[in-house]
Amino acid sequence: MSKKMAVIFLSFFIMPNISSSEETCSVSGEISIIDKGDIHVGMYSPEDWSNRKDKTPSPPYFQIINLTPEQIKTKKVPFEFQDIKKGTYCIHVYQDVNQNGKLDRKLMGTAAEPLGEYRSSLIWGSWNDMKFEVNKDISDIEIQMYEPSW
Repeated sequence: MSKKMAVIFLSFFIMPNISSSEETCSVSGEISIIDKGDIHVGMYSPEDWSNRKDKTPSPPYFQIINLTPEQIKTKKVPFEFQDIKKGTYCIHVYQDVNQNGKLDRKLMGTAAEPLGEYRSSLIWGSWNDMKFEVNKDISDIEIQMYEPSW
């Protein structure tokens, strides 16, 4: 009978924890802003990047940062993502200057509000330019936002 109890105990309490425990990481850094308005920060997987114009990633892969007066003054905003599954991602940021909850676009579809991306010197860089591996905690990301000029 004790063997049977041990199997039941392992089946219900120990094994699920082993199989469902997936190691996660944190990703953090600082965004240099150029205007007032909430900062929308998203960590995109390859699948999310393909659909980025239609939807944003779900938490913990997306956050909206309400700026403090000090952040507006210093033009520096810290961010941190926690519980991020190991994998390949890119980070895309925009500033919702008019506070309507979305990235506004010009007639040709280009951004009408400040934006930035990690590891890209171009606005709306390619996936291959921006992707990076998350396989440990990362704390030194710097993102410079740009005012769209076209």
